[in-house]
Amino acid sequence: MNLKDYADTIESILTSLAILIGGSWTFWKFILQREKYPKIQFDIDINFISFQDEKLLFEIILIIENVGLVRHEISSENFTLRIRYLRKSDKIEQGTPEYNYQTNFHHLHEVIPKSEIQRKIIPESWKNTFIDPGVSQKYSYITSLPDDTICLLVKSKFNYSHRNLDFHGAQKLFKAPSSLDLHT
Repeated sequence: MNLKDYADTIESILTSLAILIGGSWTFWKFILQREKYPKIQFDIDINFISFQDEKLLFEIILIIENVGLVRHEISSENFTLRIRYLRKSDKIEQGTPEYNYQTNFHHLHEVIPKSEIQRKIIPESWKNTFIDPGVSQKYSYITSLPDDTICLLVKSKFNYSHRNLDFHGAQKLFKAPSSLDLHT
């Protein structure tokens, strides 16, 4: 075998090795590590604003951070917010097995009698919203509840665009302020 044949053999081995390493890296990154999908951190915050007209005015802030490597899109159809609350006169009761026996929040938002308030976070005319990689996006919703509300449970969820059945949700319980708390 001459020197050219050795060089060709070594080149073929190195090319095969490079393809194998590149394929393994791609498989690890995009299949095992799921880098082709968004990675989301989802949190809820609240700003209590004031008491007026026997109502507590407040702003709910939904914070979605895309810690992945691809853009995350959310359809206006699948991005919802639900609010339940307790008033001072309510008794604390255990919930049903369906909700893992968590405390039952008796009251539903008064705008929709006998049902939870469920609102879309972004207007339907927008069709969707997106969060690019490395970005933390805040979505705000302003509403009110009766002024004798003592605590509220805020829940939000959205479906992932790449798989319609997968969803991401967050819930958080907040203590409502008294009128004295907001004025100090």
